[in-house]
Amino acid sequence: VAGLHGSVLLPNNSRVPQLPRKEDMNSLFAEIARVTPGPNEEPAFRQWRRDRALDAAEHVRFMAFSGMRVSEANRMQWEDIITTSDGTFLRVEGFAEVDHRLKRQTKTDASADRRVPVVKAMSDLLDEIKARRTAAGQSLHGRILVPHTSLNALAAACKRLKLKRLKQHDLRHYFATICIESGIPIPTLSGWL
Repeated sequence: VAGLHGSVLLPNNSRVPQLPRKEDMNSLFAEIARVTPGPNEEPAFRQWRRDRALDAAEHVRFMAFSGMRVSEANRMQWEDIITTSDGTFLRVEGFAEVDHRLKRQTKTDASADRRVPVVKAMSDLLDEIKARRTAAGQSLHGRILVPHTSLNALAAACKRLKLKRLKQHDLRHYFATICIESGIPIPTLSGWL
C-alpha cells in the first residue's frame, strides 16, 4: 500500500523478486547441474566439477522446496527428518549449545523450532541425494547438503538461461508462492517459514 512516504509494507529500496514459472525453475535446476567439459580436462577434475555442480543444484532445490534460509538449509541433518502420524517433516531447531551456551540458530525467535512438511519434490530430492551418497560410499549421517553457498551457480545458470537474476532468498519467495497457489492458508505457511 503506497502512502505519502512510500510503501507501507516495503521500504523504498526493497527489491521485489521476479520469480520464474515452474517450468523455468525446473530448467534452472537442470542448468545448475549441467557441466560442459573443458578442452584437455582431466577426468578426475571433470568428475570433481560434476560433483560440485550436483551439490549446488541440490542446495538450490532444497531451499526452493523447503523455504529455508541458506544457514538453516546448511545445518539440516538426516536426523532432522522426522515422520509422524501427520506426515514427514524437516525439523528446524532454533537453539543449539555452542561453547556451553545456547545460541540461536534461526534468524528470529519466531522461526525457531518449526516443522516444514516434506513435499513430493523434496522427497524425490532426498531420495536422489541418498542414492548418490550411497553409490559414492558416503554416510547418511550428519548434514544432508554439502554446506556451501550456491549463489554463484544460481546466478550463472540464470544468466545462461537469460532469466532474471535470482538470489538465494528468492527461493523462499518461490516456496511461498507455490504454497499459496496450492491453497495453503497464510498462517500455516507463515509457521513453516
